Amino acid sequence: MAISVVGAGTLATGTGDVTPGLPSGWAVGDIHHLYVSTANEAVSTPSGWSTLTNSPESTGTAAGADGIRLTIFWRRAESGDTAPTVTDAGNHTAARILGFRGCLATGDPHDVTSGDVVSVASDVCTFTGVTTTVTNTVLVHAN
Repeated sequence: MAISVVGAGTLATGTGDVTPGLPSGWAVGDIHHLYVSTANEAVSTPSGWSTLTNSPESTGTAAGADGIRLTIFWRRAESGDTAPTVTDAGNHTAARILGFRGCLATGDPHDVTSGDVVSVASDVCTFTGVTTTVTNTVLVHAN
């Protein structure tokens, strides 16, 4: 089965706790990625989620105008799942969940990961060289 994008849940933003929505049409076994952006402030891992390898990536001063941090969590969808709460990071928090279907059915479905930091003032982002080691993979570039 080819890997496909199920969809994106609702974006949640705020200066307190936020709860991003699950993607519409998700099913048991889908892989969910939870993307959390802050002003270079740490966030706690939501219950039942795991931090993606090479995450987070950050630059700038915590809570400062030049601060940015992207943290990515993942989980395999289970029956009865509800949207997670991402606890207040401090300055602000923005979070969204993307769902993927057709991934490996057991274990960590991520073949390789990579991370990099881009200046907040730059509009250029390079997807550093990543080589997959198995067939039927998808590349996801988040910034």
